[in-house]
Amino acid sequence: MSAPQPPTLPPTARSEEQYARFKHTMSLCGLVIAPILIALPPRKLDFYTFGLSTFWLLSLNHITAERSGRSILQHINTRKPSSLLVQDLPSDKARDLQERLKRERLLRAQPSGQGGESRGLVDKLWMGQEQEGWRERRIKEEQEALEEGRGYGGLIMDQIWEVWNWGKRKEDRRIEEHGPVTADAERDDWRKR
Repeated sequence: MSAPQPPTLPPTARSEEQYARFKHTMSLCGLVIAPILIALPPRKLDFYTFGLSTFWLLSLNHITAERSGRSILQHINTRKPSSLLVQDLPSDKARDLQERLKRERLLRAQPSGQGGESRGLVDKLWMGQEQEGWRERRIKEEQEALEEGRGYGGLIMDQIWEVWNWGKRKEDRRIEEHGPVTADAERDDWRKR
């Protein structure tokens, strides 16, 4: 014979407020403490790391829902594709302006008539001042160096020297400092070392 269970009481406003404050405090703690615990040694991808990551995401979702009234998934689902934005513009003049801007952007993205392509910022940073045909030039330089008897280590050192000295090669720098180098002068220079 089991003892009768006491009836469950509906939550009061005070207990609901305490629970909401507890969830808020735990979410803030989760946003700060979970990444710290993940970063502590031993750093490995296991169930513990997965659990902390999940706790961090749930905390972030709760704080976002508290602040904006919508969860992260609701924010993602309400985004509109850019093609729908054209229909939401207030006037014909605004639509015309947007179409003109799109055409200009496409024209800038197309290759220019100067023989080279207009490159984006990432390409400019990655490739620097290199022009078309740089691979062929590098392969040719590599073959010439190997025919001269230098190895790959020398090629790598030359490229590092070129980067370190802002594009000037060893030969260019030597010519600037001492004038043109002849085979006899280079042999004498080698003997002095």
